[in-house]
Amino acid sequence: MLLLTPTFFLPSLCREAGFVAADTSMRPRGSLHPSTVRMRPLAYAGDSSASFSGTLPHQEPFSAVARPFIPSRSSKASTPAFRHVHLHMSERSQQQYVPVLSTALAASIPLIVATRVALNSLPPLFRLHVLCMLPLFPLGTAGVEAVRRRLAKPDAEASPTERKKRSVRWVKTHFAMLVPAMYSMAAGLVSIWRHKQAIGRAHLTSAHSRFGVAALCIWMAAYVAAQPKVWRSSFKGGRFRYRPRWLWASDAHRRLGTTAYLLSACATASGLNSAWSRRALGGALATASAAGVGLVAAVTLTPAANAFYASLSKK
Repeated sequence: MLLLTPTFFLPSLCREAGFVAADTSMRPRGSLHPSTVRMRPLAYAGDSSASFSGTLPHQEPFSAVARPFIPSRSSKASTPAFRHVHLHMSERSQQQYVPVLSTALAASIPLIVATRVALNSLPPLFRLHVLCMLPLFPLGTAGVEAVRRRLAKPDAEASPTERKKRSVRWVKTHFAMLVPAMYSMAAGLVSIWRHKQAIGRAHLTSAHSRFGVAALCIWMAAYVAAQPKVWRSSFKGGRFRYRPRWLWASDAHRRLGTTAYLLSACATASGLNSAWSRRALGGALATASAAGVGLVAAVTLTPAANAFYASLSKK
């Protein structure tokens, strides 16, 4: 038994050291001869040349393809199969579950505020401002996540036509979410402007109002920057034909849209943490709602931030 133990565990020890046995002949009863073993560095997964073969005690000859081994406290987490499942689930959660949860949280916050607003006596124009601004953040989050799904890894079995239809569908969803949000935001700004005019208050005196105006301006700039790309194919031959192009790329549109979403999140969070909101919702609920907006915005903008830092590292 003592002679068989080093022989049985030698392949595992070699793999922990970064080597595999290229040709191992394990005798049922005896030690392993150095002349029968050739050691070489461990290759990456998928390299069919990295293999070892031999005979375990009292078993039939075997052969196996080598895989990279990363020592860990948990042997289960170190196996290639478990690691592959873990990475696959992580990528899948980023593409499917995280956007859904972010959008759901972004939608739940306006519902809470709308319930409290309906129960409070507010001036009509101010109430209209609040109600017009509530859809902004959830629609913006859904729109950003929708256009990002266009770049997600498609189904391997899907044909090129199906992949194109899938991308067009996500871009149309992006458009359907963000355009109503922009118009609703414009209506909210007009209502609060008229409300302050009616009561004789000064405009743009708070961070909340400045964030809101800046977000609307940049949001409209992103919308205008997209129009030449969308309608480029509609003016051929001197005649207008309704042929919008849904699949295109623009660095200016993407950067303007990302900035507009960030400013919208800042305007929403500062509004939820304002003096009126703390009186209407209560201090704890107002703070929790503002923190929820910040959390959703951070999760939504993380891929854009990673891409930005990656582009800086390449320069």
